[in-house]
Amino acid sequence: MKDAIVAYIDVLGYGDFISWLSNNKPESELTKVADSLYKQITHCLKEIESIKDALVETYPDDKDYLSNLFKSIDIRLISDTILFILRLPDAARRTPARKDGVFNPLTDPAALFLQFILFFCPTFIKNTGFLLRGAIAKGYHDLKDFGSIAPGAFIFSAAYVKAFYMEKEIAVTPRIILEQDIVNHLKSIKFSLNDYSYIDPDDERYCLDIYHFICPQSRKFVQDLKEAIVYNTLYILPRKDDPVKKQKVRDKLKYFAAYHNEKVRKSGLDLDTYGFDMSLLNRRI
Repeated sequence: MKDAIVAYIDVLGYGDFISWLSNNKPESELTKVADSLYKQITHCLKEIESIKDALVETYPDDKDYLSNLFKSIDIRLISDTILFILRLPDAARRTPARKDGVFNPLTDPAALFLQFILFFCPTFIKNTGFLLRGAIAKGYHDLKDFGSIAPGAFIFSAAYVKAFYMEKEIAVTPRIILEQDIVNHLKSIKFSLNDYSYIDPDDERYCLDIYHFICPQSRKFVQDLKEAIVYNTLYILPRKDDPVKKQKVRDKLKYFAAYHNEKVRKSGLDLDTYGFDMSLLNRRI
């Protein structure tokens, strides 16, 4: 079996940001931005170590299994794209964590992969202010090393192609959509999709609920995330006087703001304080 789960995630607006920098700033500025993004992602990954720690605390007998599975996730950042790859043969060789002899769906490789992405996304947005759009798909995935002939690797991946297509052609708005095969698998193992995803009423697709953890104790995290998005939208995204780019920024922010505000409202946080005021932002964009 050469299957993998691939998450293809686009950092929205980052490509335009890089293009603007390359056309208007010296190379030293690009180097600073690249170093900054690397540090931010490294910081995100350190923050989400808490997922593994929490699971290990719950299932101490499976410490090695859980630690090794997280280490098996291959992460690649290519300009404005972040790839997460979990080769299922690597995961399948390990014994799933169990409690009292009963399989726990939270420790299924696919479920753990989704939990990793679920924690990464809001942490990244909070640290950078950039919204994310992506897709997660499962399929054939083969990786070969060119060895001494040349550096690099040969990747032949149906999972990557599916995730790429879904992100570019279907996702459209700032959301992370799930391929139906993954949804079916998670349902088959009794994974609680309602706790970690939502169905978008516009096209009835399952999307990762990256705010699934929001509660009244999340005030600082939500406030920091909101402020990062507002600052990035108003001062970082290069749109100048381009009406087309302005409208794209508005449309993406409108979708995310509606999702954000609904989750804030349901969590019991004050909407006036922690929610987006789109009428104000539309006037300033």
